[in-house]
Amino acid sequence: MSIRVIEVFVKMREMLMTHKDLFIKMEQIEKSVSSHDHQIVILFEHLKQLLTVKKTKDAQEKRKRIGFKKTH
Repeated sequence: MSIRVIEVFVKMREMLMTHKDLFIKMEQIEKSVSSHDHQIVILFEHLKQLLTVKKTKDAQEKRKRIGFKKTH
């Protein structure tokens, strides 16, 4: 099975060398995707922070109140 994988990579390299424009385009796509990965990670970090704030707020609203209570 590993021989097949190597053959596929060799064939892919040969195709890329014969089609230089495809190789350049593939490098451009790789660069843009790698920059998107970092941006997606940052986005998820911010979303997690927003969820944490919401959970904290919900927990504070549901807690049992102590002290003076107004009666109507």
